Amino acid sequence: MEIRELEKKDIPELNKLLNSIVEEGIYFARNEKRTLKEEKNLFETYLRKKNGKLMFVCLKNNEIAGFSSATRKQGKRNHVWEISYCIKKEYRKKGLGSALLSKLLDHLRDKDAEQVIAWVIEINKPSINLLNKYGFEETGRIKNGIKIGENYCDYILFQKRNILAKSTKKTSPNIKK
Repeated sequence: MEIRELEKKDIPELNKLLNSIVEEGIYFARNEKRTLKEEKNLFETYLRKKNGKLMFVCLKNNEIAGFSSATRKQGKRNHVWEISYCIKKEYRKKGLGSALLSKLLDHLRDKDAEQVIAWVIEINKPSINLLNKYGFEETGRIKNGIKIGENYCDYILFQKRNILAKSTKKTSPNIKK
Protein backbone atom coordinates (compact mmCIF):
# COMPACT_ATOMS: atom_id res chain seq x y z
CA MET A 1 0.00 0.00 0.00
CA GLU A 2 1.20 3.49 -0.87
CA ILE A 3 -0.31 6.84 0.12
CA ARG A 4 0.86 9.88 -1.80
CA GLU A 5 -0.34 13.24 -3.07
CA LEU A 6 -2.62 13.31 -6.09
CA GLU A 7 -0.83 13.45 -9.44
CA LYS A 8 -2.24 14.30 -12.86
CA LYS A 9 -1.95 10.67 -13.97
CA ASP A 10 -4.36 9.65 -11.13
CA ILE A 11 -7.33 11.68 -12.40
CA PRO A 12 -8.94 9.00 -14.66
CA GLU A 13 -8.84 6.34 -11.96
CA LEU A 14 -9.96 8.76 -9.26
CA ASN A 15 -12.94 9.65 -11.45
CA LYS A 16 -13.82 5.94 -11.66
CA LEU A 17 -13.64 5.66 -7.87
CA LEU A 18 -15.90 8.68 -7.33
CA ASN A 19 -18.41 7.43 -9.89
CA SER A 20 -18.50 4.01 -8.19
CA ILE A 21 -19.34 5.75 -4.91
CA VAL A 22 -22.11 7.72 -6.67
CA GLU A 23 -23.52 4.41 -8.00
CA GLU A 24 -23.74 3.10 -4.42
CA GLY A 25 -25.97 6.06 -3.61
CA ILE A 26 -23.97 7.09 -0.54
CA TYR A 27 -21.79 9.87 -1.93
CA PHE A 28 -23.90 12.82 -0.86
CA ALA A 29 -21.75 15.54 -2.42
CA ARG A 30 -23.37 14.84 -5.75
CA ASN A 31 -26.14 12.75 -7.25
CA GLU A 32 -24.76 11.99 -10.69
CA LYS A 33 -21.64 10.56 -12.21
CA ARG A 34 -19.25 13.01 -13.81
CA THR A 35 -17.34 12.64 -17.03
CA LEU A 36 -13.56 12.52 -17.05
CA LYS A 37 -13.56 15.98 -18.65
CA GLU A 38 -15.58 17.44 -15.75
CA GLU A 39 -13.32 15.84 -13.14
CA LYS A 40 -10.16 16.68 -15.03
CA ASN A 41 -10.96 20.39 -14.84
CA LEU A 42 -11.67 20.14 -11.11
CA PHE A 43 -8.53 18.19 -10.20
CA GLU A 44 -6.22 20.05 -12.56
CA THR A 45 -7.35 23.24 -10.82
CA TYR A 46 -6.40 21.55 -7.53
CA LEU A 47 -2.97 20.65 -8.88
CA ARG A 48 -2.35 24.29 -9.89
CA LYS A 49 -3.62 25.90 -6.66
CA LYS A 50 -2.42 23.68 -3.84
CA ASN A 51 -2.00 26.39 -1.17
CA GLY A 52 -5.26 25.73 0.63
CA LYS A 53 -5.79 22.16 -0.49
CA LEU A 54 -4.38 18.71 0.16
CA MET A 55 -5.34 15.52 -1.60
CA PHE A 56 -3.93 12.04 -1.11
CA VAL A 57 -4.59 8.83 -2.98
CA CYS A 58 -4.16 5.37 -1.53
CA LEU A 59 -2.82 2.80 -3.99
CA LYS A 60 -3.34 -0.90 -3.41
CA ASN A 61 -2.66 -3.58 -6.01
CA ASN A 62 -1.64 -0.79 -8.42
CA GLU A 63 -5.07 0.87 -8.33
CA ILE A 64 -6.57 3.76 -6.41
CA ALA A 65 -8.35 2.20 -3.45
CA GLY A 66 -9.28 5.47 -1.74
CA PHE A 67 -8.53 9.14 -1.33
CA SER A 68 -8.62 11.87 1.29
CA SER A 69 -8.67 15.61 0.91
CA ALA A 70 -8.61 18.79 2.96
CA THR A 71 -9.58 22.32 2.00
CA ARG A 72 -8.63 25.36 4.04
CA LYS A 73 -11.50 27.75 4.76
CA GLN A 74 -11.04 31.39 3.80
CA GLY A 75 -10.95 34.72 5.62
CA LYS A 76 -11.64 34.66 9.34
CA ARG A 77 -12.08 30.88 9.12
CA ASN A 78 -8.63 30.17 7.67
CA HIS A 79 -7.60 28.27 10.80
CA VAL A 80 -10.22 25.62 9.90
CA TRP A 81 -9.76 22.84 7.35
CA GLU A 82 -12.63 20.72 6.01
CA ILE A 83 -11.79 17.10 5.20
CA SER A 84 -13.36 14.33 3.17
CA TYR A 85 -12.38 10.79 2.25
CA CYS A 86 -13.73 7.68 0.61
CA ILE A 87 -12.66 4.09 0.12
CA LYS A 88 -13.54 1.83 -2.80
CA LYS A 89 -16.11 -0.75 -1.70
CA GLU A 90 -13.85 -3.79 -1.99
CA TYR A 91 -11.14 -2.16 0.17
CA ARG A 92 -13.29 -1.10 3.11
CA LYS A 93 -12.75 -2.49 6.63
CA LYS A 94 -9.04 -3.07 5.94
CA GLY A 95 -7.56 0.00 7.67
CA LEU A 96 -7.22 2.22 4.60
CA GLY A 97 -9.52 4.90 6.04
CA SER A 98 -7.35 5.08 9.15
CA ALA A 99 -4.19 5.25 7.07
CA LEU A 100 -5.55 8.07 4.89
CA LEU A 101 -6.95 10.07 7.81
CA SER A 102 -3.74 9.68 9.82
CA LYS A 103 -1.64 10.91 6.88
CA LEU A 104 -4.01 13.81 6.27
CA LEU A 105 -3.97 14.91 9.93
CA ASP A 106 -0.16 14.72 10.04
CA HIS A 107 0.05 17.03 7.03
CA LEU A 108 -2.52 19.40 8.49
CA ARG A 109 -0.41 19.68 11.65
CA ASP A 110 2.54 20.63 9.44
CA LYS A 111 0.35 23.37 7.92
CA ASP A 112 -0.51 24.66 11.43
CA ALA A 113 -4.20 23.80 11.11
CA GLU A 114 -5.97 24.56 14.37
CA GLN A 115 -9.31 22.90 13.68
CA VAL A 116 -10.56 20.21 11.31
CA ILE A 117 -14.19 19.57 10.41
CA ALA A 118 -15.97 16.81 8.52
CA TRP A 119 -19.59 16.40 7.43
CA VAL A 120 -21.04 12.87 7.59
CA ILE A 121 -24.49 11.44 7.00
CA GLU A 122 -25.94 9.59 9.98
CA ILE A 123 -26.15 6.25 8.16
CA ASN A 124 -22.40 6.19 7.50
CA LYS A 125 -21.48 4.42 10.76
CA PRO A 126 -17.96 3.40 9.63
CA SER A 127 -17.08 7.04 8.95
CA ILE A 128 -18.56 8.17 12.27
CA ASN A 129 -16.53 5.49 14.06
CA LEU A 130 -13.36 6.53 12.24
CA LEU A 131 -13.79 10.18 13.19
CA ASN A 132 -14.48 9.24 16.82
CA LYS A 133 -11.34 7.06 16.83
CA TYR A 134 -9.26 10.11 15.87
CA GLY A 135 -10.79 12.38 18.51
CA PHE A 136 -13.43 14.20 16.47
CA GLU A 137 -16.60 15.23 18.30
CA GLU A 138 -20.10 15.76 16.96
CA THR A 139 -20.74 19.50 17.18
CA GLY A 140 -23.77 20.01 14.98
CA ARG A 141 -26.58 18.29 13.16
CA ILE A 142 -28.96 19.28 10.40
CA LYS A 143 -32.07 17.17 10.86
CA ASN A 144 -33.18 15.54 7.60
CA GLY A 145 -30.44 17.51 5.84
CA ILE A 146 -29.73 14.86 3.21
CA LYS A 147 -32.21 13.05 0.98
CA ILE A 148 -31.20 9.66 -0.37
CA GLY A 149 -33.86 8.27 -2.66
CA GLU A 150 -37.11 8.85 -0.79
CA ASN A 151 -35.50 8.82 2.66
CA TYR A 152 -34.07 11.67 4.70
CA CYS A 153 -31.19 11.43 7.11
CA ASP A 154 -29.31 13.80 9.37
CA TYR A 155 -26.22 15.66 8.20
CA ILE A 156 -23.71 15.66 11.08
CA LEU A 157 -20.82 18.04 11.64
CA PHE A 158 -17.73 16.63 13.38
CA GLN A 159 -14.92 18.80 14.66
CA LYS A 160 -11.43 18.21 16.00
CA ARG A 161 -9.89 21.17 17.78
CA ASN A 162 -6.31 21.73 18.87
CA ILE A 163 -4.87 19.31 16.33
CA LEU A 164 -1.46 20.95 16.73
CA ALA A 165 -1.12 19.25 20.11
CA LYS A 166 0.55 15.93 19.40
CA SER A 167 -1.49 13.04 20.65
CA THR A 168 0.09 10.55 23.03
CA LYS A 169 -2.24 7.92 21.62
CA LYS A 170 -0.75 5.69 18.95
CA THR A 171 -2.37 6.75 15.69
CA SER A 172 -0.55 4.56 13.21
CA PRO A 173 -3.15 2.39 11.53
CA ASN A 174 -3.23 -1.36 11.71
CA ILE A 175 -3.45 -2.35 8.05
CA LYS A 176 -4.97 -5.72 7.23
CA LYS A 177 -3.43 -7.56 4.29
